[in-house]
Amino acid sequence: MRKLKIPSLAGKDKEIYIECASDFIHNRKYADIALSYVDGVEKCSNKYTAYVPKNIVGFPHINICDEEKEIINKVYEQKFAPKGSIGRKYYDSIIGNAKGRCPICGGGKLKNLDHFLPKSKYPLLCVTPINLIPTCRDCNMEKGATASEDYYEIPFHPYLEIMNDEWVECDLSFYPDKTFSIKFKNGFDASLNPDMWRKYEAHMRINDLAATFNSRAEEELENIGGMYKKELLVCGEKELELSLIEMKDSAEEIDVNSWKSALYRALLRRSIEFFEWLKL
Repeated sequence: MRKLKIPSLAGKDKEIYIECASDFIHNRKYADIALSYVDGVEKCSNKYTAYVPKNIVGFPHINICDEEKEIINKVYEQKFAPKGSIGRKYYDSIIGNAKGRCPICGGGKLKNLDHFLPKSKYPLLCVTPINLIPTCRDCNMEKGATASEDYYEIPFHPYLEIMNDEWVECDLSFYPDKTFSIKFKNGFDASLNPDMWRKYEAHMRINDLAATFNSRAEEELENIGGMYKKELLVCGEKELELSLIEMKDSAEEIDVNSWKSALYRALLRRSIEFFEWLKL
């Protein structure tokens, strides 16, 4: 996961909500109901960083009936997210904050804003910028409406957290028929901290990162195989090992837990088998 700067719009939560909710020009019932919760929006937004992500169980609860929840969520669905809507400028600003790459998987094209606390359960945060995470379509779809209040059973928050451990691990196998297999997993040592192992496991499972990482690493290895085979023949094993180290270091400078970082660590770990496989 790449750490993101908190959106510059943070702190304008109330103003954004009012602007979008007031735009129900042709349905005053929606506008009146949505605007009746402005104080609740302000309260929830102001308390966000005090409770999210580690103390969600204590997050301020405001009773809202299902019908009114649906109306409040339309503030996002009709007045914030669609192209041409009054709030789309805010949507685009938050997307732009991620610099073109999904912070969850590290490489997907940005397509959506994911509600870290899902709007189905926390509708008053539906247009609160710090609750909106730019993601690719795959990561957004895989996470869905995850709503656990157990800190160790929800993904990391890209605005508010940093992963301090190297935990993404890649297992590689090379076969005589010139094929290979790749498997990504949570490589954190559970004996060091069982709760943090659960946290990393939840982050990988909920975002289905193993499947995403497997696919991207397979494509990478297929693309570089021919190039590295030539380099091995011309320059030898020592030079190829230096090339792998350079690729690993470059990837780790961006994100030590990216699929690319883990892949090149694995290639270096299994360099003897990898070099023999290239010679086939």
